[in-house]
Order: sequence, then structure tokens, then C-alpha cells
Amino acid sequence: MRHAVLAAVLALAVTGAAAAQSGETDQAQREPLQVLFVGNSLTATNDLPAIVASLGRAAKRVPIEYATVASGGVNLEDHWNLTGARDALLARPWDVVVLQQGPSSLPESQADLKKWAVRWADLAREHGIRTALLTVWPEEARSYAFPAVVQSYRAAAVAARGTLLPAGSAWLAAWRRAPRLAL
Repeated sequence: MRHAVLAAVLALAVTGAAAAQSGETDQAQREPLQVLFVGNSLTATNDLPAIVASLGRAAKRVPIEYATVASGGVNLEDHWNLTGARDALLARPWDVVVLQQGPSSLPESQADLKKWAVRWADLAREHGIRTALLTVWPEEARSYAFPAVVQSYRAAAVAARGTLLPAGSAWLAAWRRAPRLAL
């Protein structure tokens, strides 16, 4: 359930932004949105990109074609240096790169997220690619860190001049409406 709610928010944000920017309303007239997901297990678990693409199709939004570079426990710096994600970004003409690392609620993690989000966004912009940051969530034992996680991703998106995909905020909103919701 948790991943379906978050994927729905992401799918609507990514495809809605693409439709608004293109000004198109008829799916048959639109080229697929090319999206590269760069993240870790929070992206890879249950294949979040595939769920997003499926929900985009079901909502009759812009079709999504995607690739994923997501290794457990890595951050954006690791992706820049170790995983081949930078090569993947440069390998084809993407429309959007969705960036995600861990919760990044601690001050040093927040600085790291912002620094590397800006570096990725600068490279993406050089190639005509928009950047989006997928706000994630802390592990259950650290749920008190939700506000810091949300603020960290918001600040990184602003610094990178990217779009914020507020999955973590959607999670909190869902809990406000239904506190017993099993997320």
C-alpha cells in the first residue's frame, strides 16, 4: 500500500508537469516522457519507476518510458562516482532525471543532498534535461525526522532549480487524514 500511494503522487507529479509544459491534452499526440530514476532501495523496492509508469498509463497522462539506476544504500555522490548513473544520464535524450537518496535529515546529510543535487542538475541542464527530487521518508524508528527530511529535499530542489516530487509530504498528509493508515 505504501508504495502505491507514493507512486501515485510521483506519477501524477511527473506526468502532470509534463502535460502542463507541453500544453497538450490528447495522449495520442504526445511522445512518451523519457525519465531516468537515480536512487537507492527506496526507488528500487517494488520497482517504483514501473509503478509510476503504470499509474501514468492508467490515468491517461503522458506515457512514460524509463530506466533506473538504483543500488541499495547509495547516495547521489556514490551515483556520480560509482554506479554508472552519470553515464546513463548522458546515454540518451532524457526529459527528466528523478534524483533520490536516503532521508537526509541530519545537517551533514542535508548539505550533501543539496551539493550533489545541484551538481546533477547542472549536468542535466547542460543536456536539456529537467531535474526532479523525490522526497523520501525516514525509517519507522525515526518518524520524528519527517519534517527535517521534507525540508532537506525542498531546500535541495530549490538549490538545484528542480521540481520537488513530495512523496514524503504526501505520506504525512495521508496520515493526517487517516492516522491508522498502514504506510
